[in-house]
Amino acid sequence: MVITVELETYTIKKVLIDQGSSVDILYWTTYQKLQLLTIAMVPYDEPIYGFSGEKVSARGYIDLHTVFRDGSQTKTIPIRFLVVDSPPSYNVLLNRPSLNTLGVVVSTPHMAMKFPSPSGDILTIHGDQQLAQECYMASLRPQLPILQTHNIERPPGSDIALSGNDLDPRVGRDPCLELVDETLPLELPNARKVGVKTLTCKIDSKLTVGHLNDEFQIKDPTLLHFYHLVRNVIQSTFERVCIQHIPKSENVKADILSKLASTKLKSQHRSLLQQTLSAPSTTNTCRNLTLNQADNWTTPYIQYLRTGNTPPDANKSWVAKAVRYTMIGDDLYKQGYGQPLLKYVTAEQA
Repeated sequence: MVITVELETYTIKKVLIDQGSSVDILYWTTYQKLQLLTIAMVPYDEPIYGFSGEKVSARGYIDLHTVFRDGSQTKTIPIRFLVVDSPPSYNVLLNRPSLNTLGVVVSTPHMAMKFPSPSGDILTIHGDQQLAQECYMASLRPQLPILQTHNIERPPGSDIALSGNDLDPRVGRDPCLELVDETLPLELPNARKVGVKTLTCKIDSKLTVGHLNDEFQIKDPTLLHFYHLVRNVIQSTFERVCIQHIPKSENVKADILSKLASTKLKSQHRSLLQQTLSAPSTTNTCRNLTLNQADNWTTPYIQYLRTGNTPPDANKSWVAKAVRYTMIGDDLYKQGYGQPLLKYVTAEQA
């Protein structure tokens, strides 16, 4: 469950309620944005370990007054945060120490938490489903560390293979998943510059080979643009081009060259042709067609999940029912225990 709290004088969103850890976490990037005095943090250089054994370095710990708000009523408690230096999907993780101090009871089905106020009233904080979805999608992106490379050249006539960090393809890459690889459109102009007339391309991707040999149909519009780009270069540049599929085990030498090109600067290559694209190979863009559907029973739920605003005539039972639904993109899903998400479709879509 993701909520919003107040740390000192700042409102902090993307705060995860995590009942499975024994320490409250404040990420280093969030700590820097709070503009707190460095002396307020007590140094602590011992690492912490996650459930699967991964090690995370800590910078120190700090005591901050944290405010939980339910309308005009608030409850403030001091929380000792451990400041860790790790790629975050959230800003703060509240775990068992702070939840026990707060005296909170968390209800996951209702996406809400209740706790007593200093005056004896029961305060309720509801989770933000939209923020929770954003944080979940961000956590799916692989956080690949940037490794330092060593400039190792293979001596002339040596059979020693490069290994280790020198073959790490992650340096300088944005840690996100891309749909299209521009490797082939980039290699063809390089082959043209050195005067190649007959070209044989050995690729370990059977799908790419099937597309280029017109054996498979291309449905994605972005891939279709790259297909026409490659076909135009082939027809206008080379006398004959043969595109073959080979097993990945037979493509080791090409993999080493590609990894070497991605881990070393252009000026450091002696016998490797390298070209860097400063702009995409194709500037064609896809147009999205949006159809406005008529309002139905799902409209109030969709508006509530997107904006957090309940309808004027909504009561507590309606809000309790609304937490059973979630949004993934522009689609509405019903969630339940031990079963997959059920997607809502209109009569026309069905």
